[in-house]
Amino acid sequence: MGRKPGETIGWMEGRRYLERDEAARIPHLEQAPSFVCRGLLRSLPYPPDVVIMFLEPEQATVALEGAGMGGVRPFGVPLTGRPACSVIPFIMQGKENAALSFGCTGFRTCVDISKGKFLLAISGSWLHEFSSRMQAAAHASSAVLTEDIERRGNSTKGSEFHPSETIFPSATTADGLDER
Repeated sequence: MGRKPGETIGWMEGRRYLERDEAARIPHLEQAPSFVCRGLLRSLPYPPDVVIMFLEPEQATVALEGAGMGGVRPFGVPLTGRPACSVIPFIMQGKENAALSFGCTGFRTCVDISKGKFLLAISGSWLHEFSSRMQAAAHASSAVLTEDIERRGNSTKGSEFHPSETIFPSATTADGLDER
């Protein structure tokens, strides 16, 4: 799909992936950024405006629980299906600290992300707080899973993940997030 944005939108409308008037309603940035820098958090030359994570369902659940801790939002963060890229304007415009997308077909085609991953965008200015909240949520989830396994008499039958497998293996700090 190596087209310019306007060409891509026209191409998608021609295939009825987007309705003719839908593109105007898609959250977007009014002005293109001066530059985009991407890479691992620890290697970026600048503090990030937005941090993007590709998460498994269990990880997304813990991330949403972490984002919702402390009454920031009663149910976590805004959720979208299509378009996945709309989570970035939500963050860049300061409307949200975090936003989640199931990941649309266009996103999966352009970015080559597997079906089992979600896209979570976090405000760079909120990253350390989010990291602390996510760590607490992962710890709490692990405790609940341990209790469930003990209640079942050490049988893991029916349990899809285990507390011995940390939900975010290296995500103990914001710097650890870039290793996943």
